[in-house]
Amino acid sequence: MHSSLNYLTPEDYLLGRVDERLSVREKKLELAAKNRIQVRMAV
Repeated sequence: MHSSLNYLTPEDYLLGRVDERLSVREKKLELAAKNRIQVRMAV
């Protein structure tokens, strides 16, 4: 993994999984952001 590869493995690029992996990552980050907001509001 390397920053120039968006921290994906070379295998992800060779097998054409880049878009899928990046979209999954983005969904996880969005969910984490929503969870942080909810936790902060509960305090």
